[in-house]
Amino acid sequence: MKEMTDQQFFDEIAPRPPTAWERIKQNPTLPVGATLTLGVVGTGLYYMIKGDQEKQNLLMRWRVAAQAITVGIIFFTVNPPRRRREDVMEKTFEEASTPSPSPTSH
Repeated sequence: MKEMTDQQFFDEIAPRPPTAWERIKQNPTLPVGATLTLGVVGTGLYYMIKGDQEKQNLLMRWRVAAQAITVGIIFFTVNPPRRRREDVMEKTFEEASTPSPSPTSH
């Protein structure tokens, strides 16, 4: 049986979570939604400072829609179901307690 370091053992049962850049590459829609929301808010603030209340109100309604879309993206794509720690540890215990087949001699 191959010896394994503690780090290799823990990497096997609980792999490293992906970095922010890896998550962005997996799901580029989230940064797009966040940028869209920020753009609408910024434009709405611009019109608020300028004094155009009609456009400012319209853009604040668009902001709500952009935020709803972004939250929907987060809800449906970013948070995959997670395995419970107990399930992982139970599986690891079962694998460790299963005897390995002994080599047969001919």
